Amino acid sequence: MSYRKPNLLPFACILLFVILAGPSRPAAAQEMMPDSTAADSLAAGDYSYRSIRGFERNEHKTGRAFLKTVNALLWPPRALIDLTLTSAGFSAVLIDEKKIIKKFEDIFYLYDHKFGWFPVLNIVTGNPRGVGLSFFYREKYFGAGIKGAYNNTDIWGIKGELSHVFFRNRYFWNLELIGRLQNDDNFRFYGIGADPQNDPRSHFRPESSSDYGIYSQRRALINLNLGVRPSGNWEFFFSSFYQKRTVRNPSAAHAANIDNIFLSDSLPGAQIKSKKFYNELSFRFDNRPNLSIISPGTRFEAYLGYSVGFKNDNEQLLRSGFDFSTYIPVLRRNRVIIPRIVFDMVEDLREGEQIAFVEYPRHISFRGVNDKTLLRSDNYMLVPSLEYQWPLTYHISAHLFADYLMVSDTPLGFETTNAPWAVGFGMAAHTRFSELMRMNIAYGSEGIFLKFSFGLSFLYKDRSDWK
Repeated sequence: MSYRKPNLLPFACILLFVILAGPSRPAAAQEMMPDSTAADSLAAGDYSYRSIRGFERNEHKTGRAFLKTVNALLWPPRALIDLTLTSAGFSAVLIDEKKIIKKFEDIFYLYDHKFGWFPVLNIVTGNPRGVGLSFFYREKYFGAGIKGAYNNTDIWGIKGELSHVFFRNRYFWNLELIGRLQNDDNFRFYGIGADPQNDPRSHFRPESSSDYGIYSQRRALINLNLGVRPSGNWEFFFSSFYQKRTVRNPSAAHAANIDNIFLSDSLPGAQIKSKKFYNELSFRFDNRPNLSIISPGTRFEAYLGYSVGFKNDNEQLLRSGFDFSTYIPVLRRNRVIIPRIVFDMVEDLREGEQIAFVEYPRHISFRGVNDKTLLRSDNYMLVPSLEYQWPLTYHISAHLFADYLMVSDTPLGFETTNAPWAVGFGMAAHTRFSELMRMNIAYGSEGIFLKFSFGLSFLYKDRSDWK
């Protein structure tokens, strides 16, 4: 009989969970990041003016000798984990744009902190998507920056920005100009409708061997943003941009290239070069007492936009949507249940015309697939979710979630049949200033999905991917 070495990994994971999830501590405050569809217009702005830092006080009750003993025994490994994550935070901040921890400012800031530089690393679902450098210059009310990243000839990007902060009529204003050029491959398109395999709008080839097609996209974008914050709970934004988009097959030959799976002559947007102007008005209401840590409250955002194509692009698109969530405390104020619903829609104002498939809303809030996967596409999209958040240690918080994804070609036509779903567990590590890492493990209709983001705020949502 052969001896089989026992697998100690499950036991190690259980031990680590016991260490971290014992009598837990409130999550640390972190600097505010753009956290929604309505706030992404000021994604590069200085949000320090609305950071509220502070910590809840732990209750001190008598009769907890056992818990005190457990805390004493677990203090050494917790302290080691805290120290490790703090050190990791000093490295991760090199990735989190404009969030350089104070101890590293002397290295990366020059000329009285007016000029700075730092490396860039972008990791998506465990795979490096680009490495590069970022340089920026800032005065008290002005800022400028340029950032570039490169992986290979199919994955690269460059971005430049100018920003100006000013005060008028006792209000805070931010004016921003952004230019961006990027190329990315391996987008996956699964067809149109709630049942894309049987929806005639998908235009699958009869001999298709795959349920999705792969395509590459290049975008050039010039964006002008203006934001105002009239009170502590309200923000309003105006965004206008010009975008040139090219959709084509990836450079590498693959059996699942979009031309091999779909009838590209019949599917709008399969091989296009489009040019569009887009204008959008949006607002955000958020009455949580602290936007940087787990706290109860309500958040509501909404937007309305109009885009028009020119030259060979005849589309006239009306976009609208909202994102509503409420943070309900359970037992303690830093343990919350979060019901959330995200709705997005797009309509072509031309009568009887079908829009390009890349213009449909993206289900970025659905955590069951990669955000480069167009799992469901249609004029109307609804993503309800339920989440529970709680702090584990000083640097780590955890969450359980359940997401659902529904699409329809009419406002009241949503059906649960064949609707993708996902349930999962996640953890986030952070310093007092920014989120360092977020890991989600999901299981659902699309199988098991693992996503690991390092140095990128999970709250960021970029609608320009489908504007």
